[in-house]
Amino acid sequence: MCFTRLPHTLKYGGKRTVPYGMSQTGVVKLSKDQWADAALEAIGRGGLRAVAVEPIALALGVTKGSFYWHFANRNELLQAAMQRWAFRATTAIIEGLADIDDPRERLSGLFRFAFAARDESAIEDAIMASLTDPIVAASVNTVHAERIAYLVGIFKAMGFSPAAARYRARLAYSALLGHWVLQQAPDSTINERNVRQLCDDFTEMLTRS
Repeated sequence: MCFTRLPHTLKYGGKRTVPYGMSQTGVVKLSKDQWADAALEAIGRGGLRAVAVEPIALALGVTKGSFYWHFANRNELLQAAMQRWAFRATTAIIEGLADIDDPRERLSGLFRFAFAARDESAIEDAIMASLTDPIVAASVNTVHAERIAYLVGIFKAMGFSPAAARYRARLAYSALLGHWVLQQAPDSTINERNVRQLCDDFTEMLTRS
């Protein structure tokens, strides 16, 4: 994700106007989500230690003043980043599949989306490697529970018993987590064609009676 510097103040009709994202004091005020997204990209590149105000501000092309519009300290930024990750990597995906009525197609769509999200998998992998941090651990536990519950619902809709649905949901989620880890391997050969085949194969195996 690329953020560019904001333009200089312009004049319209003889009145000075403030460009988008800049306060009346001249401090660039990016949104909370922009900071959170930038923190996630930093995590994907350098792990949790990369969540530091000054280098992220430099990458965004702003001063630290923009940071203090939204956050009191690094922990607040990390919490916002984890909330943003939960939305991007779970809630948004579930919402995007809501219009698919057939549960088997919904499962296949989930695999296709998740398997193709290579950039997100780097962030996912770095987050899973940072579970010693209590903020990260709490967010990950919540996300795990939400994802498994969603998968359980899919398998129940296919007619599986609650116990069988939960078992298959855990298998499906294990496959997703394992795939995201393998995508980060230097010799990964994941491409559009074998992603489609993997999705079809996993869907077939997991829905077989």
